[in-house]
Amino acid sequence: MSVNVNFKPSTNVSKWEAIKSGDFAVLEGTPEHPIPAGLYRIFIITEPEPPNSRNIFIIPLFDGPFEESMFPYMLNSFPLPTLVQKASKVNIDAEVNQ
Repeated sequence: MSVNVNFKPSTNVSKWEAIKSGDFAVLEGTPEHPIPAGLYRIFIITEPEPPNSRNIFIIPLFDGPFEESMFPYMLNSFPLPTLVQKASKVNIDAEVNQ
């Protein structure tokens, strides 16, 4: 008996299809989307009426200062920025100055 295992690396499209609204992911910046590489929280809103368009909002989670018109980004065009990795656990530490 023989067993063949074929490994096919995931594409950027398949990585985005696996994202659920509210997930955290590391994105790579691209010239098509002038966003810096980093950690983002991703929210996906699908319109209930046809043509069921999908809007993707990404909120950056890194130190500022933020540039004007940077926060958040709305993506609804392709190609989407490269999704490097989906984050399974994110800890956010905050210091409150009084």
